[in-house]
Amino acid sequence: MKNKIIYIVCAIMIFISIYEIKNTYGLFESKKEIDIDKSVAKWNININDNNLNTTETFTIDNFTFQETDTVAKDKIAPGILGWFDILIDARDTQVSIIYEITFDFTSLPSNITVEKIEEINGREIIKTGPNTYSNYITLDDINNNVKDTIRVYIKWNNDEENNENDTNIGIIKNNSIKIPVSITVSQYLNDTIEPYNEQENE
Repeated sequence: MKNKIIYIVCAIMIFISIYEIKNTYGLFESKKEIDIDKSVAKWNININDNNLNTTETFTIDNFTFQETDTVAKDKIAPGILGWFDILIDARDTQVSIIYEITFDFTSLPSNITVEKIEEINGREIIKTGPNTYSNYITLDDINNNVKDTIRVYIKWNNDEENNENDTNIGIIKNNSIKIPVSITVSQYLNDTIEPYNEQENE
């Protein structure tokens, strides 16, 4: 009788152990499936209709210029104001983003100046470095089809002392202005955008 009770107790313990192992394995399998099937937020950033992963460097050489009675359409000459746009379109992206645009103006001739840099859709852009500008686009903005368009205005200053140099620039066939641009885009996690203080950095 005593041996029979021991066998019964052992059988119950074995059954309980098998049940616990099965449940533990089942929980592990369920957790594994959740991790595998976890959705990944879509990331689809377009800069001037070109897809961007996280960082892109390119050169702007296509400008729009003011039309005047003395200068042909889309041609630059002393006294003319021109501009180019950078369109940031997050499209199907499912997270808020923050972007940073850095311009390299070092190759501009001395008589061509940057007049203004602004966002032309009524949104703010923050100067965060000597030639760097930043902003964020929230997920709500993305869902509402908000796009940032950064416009850079340049001007060929009319200086009588530079007439000879201006002429030399003008007679070069297919001569163009080139401005290298670097753009970095990352997920926005309530980062603080610190404005650049020119006085502190002089």
